[in-house]
Amino acid sequence: MQVLTQQSMSTKIFIVFVALIVRNRMYNLLKEEMLKIETKANFFTIPAAIRELKKAVVWCFRPFPALRSQEM
Repeated sequence: MQVLTQQSMSTKIFIVFVALIVRNRMYNLLKEEMLKIETKANFFTIPAAIRELKKAVVWCFRPFPALRSQEM
């Protein structure tokens, strides 16, 4: 990790720590769902779940055409 100050390094470590907690929680939830469904699905992986979340975020924050026409 390349950082300029001790505070920058502490901040990066904290962010990585929080990301690890979130990833672990996602993994456990997906694992529980896989056990409930009892089928092996390729979309029950962390990378696949993150891709789906990114799609949802892009869709949610896309400006609505009606709002764009009112601003003009």
